[in-house]
Amino acid sequence: MDLRARLHEGLFLMDGAMGTQIQASRVAPEAWLDRPGCNEILNLSRPDLIADIHRRYLETGCDAVETNSFGGSPLTLAEYGLEDKATEINRSAARIAREVADELATAERPRFVFGSVGPGARLASLGQVRFEQLRGAYRVQIEALLEGGCDGIIVETCQDPLQIKAAVIAFREVTGGDRGVLLYVSFTIETSGTMLVGTDASTLLAVVEPLRVDILGINCGTGPGPMRVHLDTLAAEWPGFLAVMPNAGLPVLRSGVVTYPLPPAQFAAETAALVRKCGLNVVGGCCGTTPEP
Repeated sequence: MDLRARLHEGLFLMDGAMGTQIQASRVAPEAWLDRPGCNEILNLSRPDLIADIHRRYLETGCDAVETNSFGGSPLTLAEYGLEDKATEINRSAARIAREVADELATAERPRFVFGSVGPGARLASLGQVRFEQLRGAYRVQIEALLEGGCDGIIVETCQDPLQIKAAVIAFREVTGGDRGVLLYVSFTIETSGTMLVGTDASTLLAVVEPLRVDILGINCGTGPGPMRVHLDTLAAEWPGFLAVMPNAGLPVLRSGVVTYPLPPAQFAAETAALVRKCGLNVVGGCCGTTPEP
């Protein structure tokens, strides 16, 4: 069964946070290869750790995992002097996830891999990066993720409509219009009620509709509850698959450590309510979520 067919069968469960799981693992200093904070370097130095995180999500019951490549764009990796390793890092991220997904897949329960593409730190709408730079960087990343065996690409935590357009164009260039590879776009609505550059859900919907995206959703920014109003807007007009991946609440600082306060049972209950009320097809978790039931 391919990914599109599985999505048509019923509710599809994505995984949860990768970054906070890495932080919880207390990675040894030498594993960072003198690039502390660059989670993507662990695809090369600690593939076993990344594979274990994927495995725990799949064993919990997830249908798909996302690659450890959120910051894998050459533009983002350049901050660590790793832009020349972008292809190797992203391809490795995909291969790690693919191997674990295939290990746990059965004929009755296939498992899938989405290549994670993050927004980076610079916004085209604010003139911080040229559109063509973004497009070119996304092309390098997406090509490597698909070479590594991803079933689809998720462009997530989007903050800027121009960033979305650059990523979608890069995706089309790499895939040549192949509809067998799915594209999932997920944007972030802040507590202000808009994206970082001021775009609201209805405006973004008008931007995304002509782009032939397969899955559209919201992730990060808040916990499940505040996402309801924005999901209602999307559900009223969006013809494709609809998704949500909330945080485990809003982050709080406790004893010098950032924590996410929403316990698993409450997170599950609030997210399940969104599924019922908004007719969601895809659900997962973002910051602070874990494989724990």
